[in-house]
Amino acid sequence: MTVKIKLSDSQNAQLASVNAIYKYFYETLVKGGVLGDHKRQIQERFAHRQCLWDESTGKFWQPKHAFLDDVPFFGNRRTTIPSSNSHCEVYQLLGQRNSPAVQDYLDFLAELAAEYGNNALNEADKNCAIQVLGRLESQQLLEGVAVKNIPILTANNTLCSSEKVLIPDAHWRKDYIESNRILHDLISAKFAKSVGCLSLRKDAVERPKRPSPSPFPLGRGARTATGV
Repeated sequence: MTVKIKLSDSQNAQLASVNAIYKYFYETLVKGGVLGDHKRQIQERFAHRQCLWDESTGKFWQPKHAFLDDVPFFGNRRTTIPSSNSHCEVYQLLGQRNSPAVQDYLDFLAELAAEYGNNALNEADKNCAIQVLGRLESQQLLEGVAVKNIPILTANNTLCSSEKVLIPDAHWRKDYIESNRILHDLISAKFAKSVGCLSLRKDAVERPKRPSPSPFPLGRGARTATGV
């Protein structure tokens, strides 16, 4: 079902002007068969401009954030504008693509990491991050590229640089490591290793814990584990 957003008079006037611009682009550039170099220049010029109108969300989007394919795994941070859109050819001229590539997934994760910092993701964004990391694993194989040191989801639902996160392959050591350093259990350990995560079993170093000055000291041989 298509949801139509009710617009104000000023928004309708703005949209009428934008539609006229879309029509001009179609008549002069799309029908005229714009050449490769010129097309790249156009896309570079509009790459970071919110210039694609999406009727379903009632807002303008950057071309790199709008796709022809469905992208529900991005939540409401990206959108789908289908090919049935009357300005489809103009939108593709401005930079809309069929589906996300590796860089789109990386940009999404970086966006979340910058927004949340050391705070836990909310439920919706956590679920998006899990799906995006899974798709990134597949997409990098399709494109034949390797990614390293990316924001990756931890056991306490924060995003942390993958080179600082430990794969929980030694369950007896997990209690000695803070949860913001442990990989989330729904993220592939194989993928995590490929992007730079360390092994809790192989790379964490156990050190004897110093005697506590408390009148109730820890028992002898108490240990803690730290990353490399």
